[in-house]
Amino acid sequence: MAQSEFDRAVQDACESALVAVGFKRLRRSTIIWEISEKFWGWVGLNRGNHGDMVRVNPFIGIHAVDLMKLCDQLDESKYSKGAYATYAIHLGEILPDELVFEFHKGRDLSHDAERLAKCVADAGLTYMRSIADYDVLIPLFKEFIPTLGGYPERYVAALQLSGKHAEAREFVLNSLNKDGELARISNGSILKFADNFLKLTELELH
Repeated sequence: MAQSEFDRAVQDACESALVAVGFKRLRRSTIIWEISEKFWGWVGLNRGNHGDMVRVNPFIGIHAVDLMKLCDQLDESKYSKGAYATYAIHLGEILPDELVFEFHKGRDLSHDAERLAKCVADAGLTYMRSIADYDVLIPLFKEFIPTLGGYPERYVAALQLSGKHAEAREFVLNSLNKDGELARISNGSILKFADNFLKLTELELH
């Protein structure tokens, strides 16, 4: 079995095991749990290929539907249901003693896939539910604003969607516009986001 085929078989085994414990597979590589209409639990299966072995590093987090739609609207991008995490951490951060998830050619893949799914469904889902709230996500985003990576935009969107309109607009005006410190160290996407946000909120003010 070619390496790419084995990697695909590992992915399929893990995704099938997650579906078996209640997760939904929207499409290949897109696994969610519908906590509510606005918040979906999200699972990412980062894989490392090591010859006859594939190591899976699960990431767990949240996909905030309205927030991601707003960010894509302001970025002028097409929204894809559940494709990206709004916020995620490595499963090892909440289960540091859990063994690694390694899949070897020639061995039954289902055992470790089911163990992975159980960990995600138990501790992982508890974590997902704990952050399915804008008031929880806002300080998490704020902590990572200096790293960019979409966090400034998600911070603004979370403020806006949670009713903190003035705070969101002030942050955009002070940090994301053409003279703001974040705009100076980022690519042009932040400027486009900021400009579209200000246009949108101007319409809402009138």
